[in-house]
Amino acid sequence: MGSSASSSFWSSGDNVRTRSLEVELRHEQDNAVKLEASLRRERHNHQRSMQQAMAAGLGALLLGGLAGAFAMRRQVSAVRSAAERLALRHEANMEQLRQRNAQDLLKAEKFGIGKFAQDILVVADNLEYASRSSGGVPSSCGCCYC
Repeated sequence: MGSSASSSFWSSGDNVRTRSLEVELRHEQDNAVKLEASLRRERHNHQRSMQQAMAAGLGALLLGGLAGAFAMRRQVSAVRSAAERLALRHEANMEQLRQRNAQDLLKAEKFGIGKFAQDILVVADNLEYASRSSGGVPSSCGCCYC
């Protein structure tokens, strides 16, 4: 009986140990499941925060791009306005130049005609003077009174 009692002692001790190990194993498995769930939550939170950061960065980039586009539009508008002002100024200058050239042509014609008239009067005066001094007799050439 001793041997059967000792074997039942050992078997009951083994059962206790086995149960204890099973409990410990279940406890470790529960902890592992909890840890895995915690890691999944952390990974999910990390992914969500990365997505939010990327979305915020993309939003900032888009806003920066929009701000840049609006700034570029303002610059283009300013350059266009300056070009239009320069074109109007150039057109006005060209019109003034045309008017001045027309006035200069009129003055040149008047001066040219006036100068020609003065020169003709001088020639006519000289011919009259020559005619008086020669007594009104035509010269040998027959074309004038020289």
